[in-house]
Amino acid sequence: MKSLLSLVFIFFSSLNILSYNPVTYVATAYCLKGRMANGRNVHQGAIAVDRRLIPLGSKVWVNGVMYTASDTGGGIIGNRIDIWMPSCSEARKFGRRKVNVRF
Repeated sequence: MKSLLSLVFIFFSSLNILSYNPVTYVATAYCLKGRMANGRNVHQGAIAVDRRLIPLGSKVWVNGVMYTASDTGGGIIGNRIDIWMPSCSEARKFGRRKVNVRF
């Protein structure tokens, strides 16, 4: 039984969802169109990160919702992320807030 629990823990640790405690970040929503640092057009589920802390392409959970680190920005330094949203009204409603991040 102990070995089974070890395997389950290793499996979930490999998913990077149980192996790290959440870190508080400041998230800002944006709705600009264009290309991201990874060369793709902006899309739902994309976030901008400080690539010194979160490598591009990483799966990141923000308040329990999975995003992909796809972009960077001059104002994204340290524990800050930008979350892309398809409508500017949705982005304004989200605004800027503290979020829990796991990666």
